[in-house]
Amino acid sequence: VIGVAVIYNLPGMTINSPPLNLTTQLLVDIYSERVTAWNDPRIVMLNPALGGLLPNVSISRFVRKDSSGTTSVFTNALQAFDSGWSAVGTGVYWPNSNGMLRPITGSSQLAVSVLWTPYSLGYVGYDTALGLSLPPAQFVGPQGEVQVLNENTTIQAALAFPLEEDFSAQIVNAPHPAYPISGYEYFILRMSSMGCEKAYWLQRYFLFTFASSTQA
Repeated sequence: VIGVAVIYNLPGMTINSPPLNLTTQLLVDIYSERVTAWNDPRIVMLNPALGGLLPNVSISRFVRKDSSGTTSVFTNALQAFDSGWSAVGTGVYWPNSNGMLRPITGSSQLAVSVLWTPYSLGYVGYDTALGLSLPPAQFVGPQGEVQVLNENTTIQAALAFPLEEDFSAQIVNAPHPAYPISGYEYFILRMSSMGCEKAYWLQRYFLFTFASSTQA
């Protein structure tokens, strides 16, 4: 299970600054270009502690240019947050009427681009954000409940939805305390022409990696 972090670069923020607060609808509106500046009243209202760090500056929106499972989880979440969002998949057409869209190839490259671009925002896997010490935004619900990203809240998202017969499921937009932009990761194995011995050791590897020591 992975969580997709919404990362951002607001000059003046320090390690002691509170995280950026968003709502799920506000995230959709940013990527739909209905919200284009950091001093939008809805962003300011959600972030009183950030004060003067939210100027009248356009939001640079970083997205993946290449085919990406992270993009699939992220865009499925946007559609779950707002049924009017129609661009869903591993590679999508993003709105860009104001010229502030920044397509980037690769997760690490996107994260570094946000790190080096003032007043920008983007999305990456939680592990990538952690690796670069990029704090993810957190989501404020209609009752004031806060949904934060960590290992436990992504597991909570998985527990909120039953698996389909093919062991897949959409787990976006899970209720609090789960994190709303979560999804499954999959290993894709080519089974044809695999001999019995190779299949046996591959099974042992997966048991060792993902199961208890007694099973392995």
